[in-house]
Amino acid sequence: MGSKKLLKLNAFQLKEGINILDLKTLIKNSDIDHKIQFKLEEQLPLILNRYRRKYFETKDKKFRITIDDNQSFYKINTFNNSFLQKYNDSSNVILELKYDKQFEKESANITNNLPFRLTKSSKYARGIELFYI
Repeated sequence: MGSKKLLKLNAFQLKEGINILDLKTLIKNSDIDHKIQFKLEEQLPLILNRYRRKYFETKDKKFRITIDDNQSFYKINTFNNSFLQKYNDSSNVILELKYDKQFEKESANITNNLPFRLTKSSKYARGIELFYI
């Protein structure tokens, strides 16, 4: 029931050697509101996470499920990235149920029939734990 704001960046290659100055230039040259650009330019990237995602939707379009697996986490350095500090997590699978708040009561019809326990999960928090905690 959360939300995300999507921003369109100019095309770029995430390649060896990319650094914070490259990312700041990318943000500055992309068509993003100046207030958001300013906030983004103050941030330092810490991790890169990759995963495979599959999408599913109910016929009435009220509920969407995403399934993420084959996760990989890379530690990001400020100046020169070689993407050598890597952690592969092929054993965990994340299933997310997505719906509008108005369908919250109906969501129990789905969650009560799932064969596993429900938890909150953050791929970002998992990556930070792996490299910094």
